Amino acid sequence: MRIQDLLDEHEIAIDDVRWYLAREQADRLLAYKDHPDELAHLLWSGELEADLYEMEERFLADMQEKLDHGQTDEAQAHQIVREIARSAEKRRRMRR
Repeated sequence: MRIQDLLDEHEIAIDDVRWYLAREQADRLLAYKDHPDELAHLLWSGELEADLYEMEERFLADMQEKLDHGQTDEAQAHQIVREIARSAEKRRRMRR
């Protein structure tokens, strides 16, 4: 199974993946609310920048590699794609 085929099947664009990952990052950053020094370190160190650089391409490549090497199964991949689709639908509703 190819991840791109699964995305195509659910009519998910790369922008939808980017939005899903941006929401994941937003949740991650909001968790630092009570730890400003840790957030400052994350920003200062360049770790956040590295995480954001081509995040959608790395995410998809990582998913494909995990599938190819049996580290995840098709059911898990389908679950993630459904989460991406739900996130994309929420975004579309927000823009109306």
